[in-house]
Amino acid sequence: MVRQWPPQAPVVNMTDDKQQQGGNADSFQRINPAYVKLDEPEAQPGYREPESAMSTGILLWGLLGLLCLGGAVFLWLPGQVAEREQSAAPPPQAPAAASSPAPAAAPSQAESNATPAPDAQSADEPDVDADAPTASTAADADALLEQREAAEAVRAEVVEMRDALEQQGAPRWAAQAWQGLNHLVDKGDREMSARNYELASVAFEEARASAVKITDSRETVFEQAMTRGREQLDQGDYESAVKSFEMAAAVRPDNAEAARLLERAGKRGEVLEFMRQGRNLETAEDMVGARDAYDKAVELDAEYNDARQARARVQGLINDRVYRARLSEGLQELEQGNLTQARDTLESAGRLRPDSVEVEDALSRINTTLQARQVDGQRQAGRQAEQAERWEDAEAAYQAALQADPSLKFAQEGQARAAERAALDSKLAYHLQNTGRLSEPAVRQDVARLLAEAKQLPAPREKLDAQTRQLAQALEQAQTPVPVVLTSDNQTVVAIHHVGELGTFADHSLELRPGDYTAVGRREGYRDVRREFTVAPDAETVGPIRIVCQERI
Repeated sequence: MVRQWPPQAPVVNMTDDKQQQGGNADSFQRINPAYVKLDEPEAQPGYREPESAMSTGILLWGLLGLLCLGGAVFLWLPGQVAEREQSAAPPPQAPAAASSPAPAAAPSQAESNATPAPDAQSADEPDVDADAPTASTAADADALLEQREAAEAVRAEVVEMRDALEQQGAPRWAAQAWQGLNHLVDKGDREMSARNYELASVAFEEARASAVKITDSRETVFEQAMTRGREQLDQGDYESAVKSFEMAAAVRPDNAEAARLLERAGKRGEVLEFMRQGRNLETAEDMVGARDAYDKAVELDAEYNDARQARARVQGLINDRVYRARLSEGLQELEQGNLTQARDTLESAGRLRPDSVEVEDALSRINTTLQARQVDGQRQAGRQAEQAERWEDAEAAYQAALQADPSLKFAQEGQARAAERAALDSKLAYHLQNTGRLSEPAVRQDVARLLAEAKQLPAPREKLDAQTRQLAQALEQAQTPVPVVLTSDNQTVVAIHHVGELGTFADHSLELRPGDYTAVGRREGYRDVRREFTVAPDAETVGPIRIVCQERI
């Protein structure tokens, strides 16, 4: 039978305190005991068969040592497993027949410690499984696994935050803090590789705090960059302003103000070149060229006060020159009697200098002269229209003169005279166009009154006389009866509105004054009939007009 000697419990090789933080079961290496065949002494070099008394003593001392070792492990090892940040000091262990195999390579800061198994096996128990892990070994492995998972969770969160910051341009606007963040992540990764999981967690926690700090500083960095850029732009340091606004735009790419100021700063060099050209042209008395140069500067940056002020100043000088030239030209045209041209020229000068007294006086003189000319022209137009008996035109001319000067007496009298004649002319023309209405007594009376009124009016009256003659003839004809012939069936009762009932007849003749008439036929049991007819003043006879009721009811 083969026995182990000396009898040993499995010995575990544990890493230092850093390797215990987050490791797994694979981080332990088992020290296999050496086997000695006690029944084959010749297999062991240098073996000497002990005497009986010596063997018994050695066996007793070995059993006593194993019992002490088991008690020490039972009392000492659980406390050491709970302390994750410190390595367990190895307790005294039974001498091994052979040295354990070398452990796997570990980081320089780790120290490898061997932890004895909690239970020792006596030499009299040959069936002990030397490869079975103890309870303390499994607990340590679970603890290391938990530490690793915790470190990995923090790292995943940090990486997510770092990726978001990178998309927001943090490497540019927080370069130093960004380097520090990456350094902490790298440090944590190194500790993870060394299986120092608790130290890795500490590094990742610091990295997370750094990422939060960078995120929280984003708005402050933006405001500081904007303020600094504005100050630099105002001071003329446009190159530094470009860098400041570029940083602000990197922090907040969607900020319109940062983009606008960055554009302004980027154009400032070109703006200053146009400003230099403008000043040189001013010195050369080329005001138009200087204004054009300043205009280009303003087009590039409309908010640049120096460019706007320079352009306004040069434009004022140009306007002053143009004003004086136009004022002189307008006064010369006024003296020559070219009033319309003079007014246009002086009004143009007044737009350049609205408070010009010279322009105001000159325009007043022009307006007075033009008004007098206008009034005189309207007076002549009114008189000419009166002579031609165009009374509406005459009234309009006098009304225009009154609008220019309501106190003009000739216009007041002329307007009243023309209005009276225009009204009479309109009435006479109406009756001449509607002579058929002269059959009505009221209309004939109105026409007779108009004819009497027209006879009293003074010259000119050529047109008026012609109108009155025509209307008098029409009135006379309207009062001269015209023969009218009617026919019926001797059963229909015939009547004419405004004339009277004629009764039944086969043929009937009567005389009617010129005008419009309506004949009505009635017969019992039949529908009434109506016949409208007109008696013209110049007609010799009217008819025959047949009036018969034929439709039964």
